[in-house]
Amino acid sequence: MSSLKKRIQADLVLRFFLQVPLFSSLPNQYVADLSRHCVMKNHDKKQVVLSQGDIGNQTFLIMKGIIDAIWSDRDGREVIFRTHGPHELLGLDEVADNLPHAATYVCSTPSILIYIPPRESRKLANAPELQKRLAKLARAHMRHCREGYRRIAMHDLETRLALYLRDLLRTSPTREYVVIEETQLRIASKVNASRTRINTTFKKWADRGEIWYSRDKIIFNESKSFWRKYNIEAD
Repeated sequence: MSSLKKRIQADLVLRFFLQVPLFSSLPNQYVADLSRHCVMKNHDKKQVVLSQGDIGNQTFLIMKGIIDAIWSDRDGREVIFRTHGPHELLGLDEVADNLPHAATYVCSTPSILIYIPPRESRKLANAPELQKRLAKLARAHMRHCREGYRRIAMHDLETRLALYLRDLLRTSPTREYVVIEETQLRIASKVNASRTRINTTFKKWADRGEIWYSRDKIIFNESKSFWRKYNIEAD
């Protein structure tokens, strides 16, 4: 890469870094120096960024796109553990604790990642300015995990799936339908079920006349009775 291209890329990276909430507590000069060491890379959909078991020696900031963290076992079964989007930093925990990556990171969409090399990643992991923000993010993630575990422990699959739809409904412009932008694999991971069971449940509801559904939309035919059945407040 020519020196001019490097300067242009460093400027683009710096402008993006200054928009990242996690970096807002870092001195501007520190962020400017960091940007000069980083590299932007384009990734295609379904491209693997990191593999489970890889040594965690550098971090990756998502500039554009969606990245899935996927757990897999020896039998080839896969579960989406977590989904990451723009401004999120991947791999910092592994760098801080000198551990291999516990998941495989795969691009769910065409993505642009900013690669932060090992030396600078270690500095980030040890930066006192980041500790409070990282702790806050960790607490938020723990609350999310607790809520997910509570739903799994206390509700059957139909109720868990209804709760998932209720969460989508709260962001819908109406209370009559939801638009589903996630794949059935991602939905299955969120409600702790298989894709087959998700599809079977949707079909069961449709056969009973409770919903109408397509690949990306669900309409509730008798919404009040549907939510009442699962003892869910939709509003």
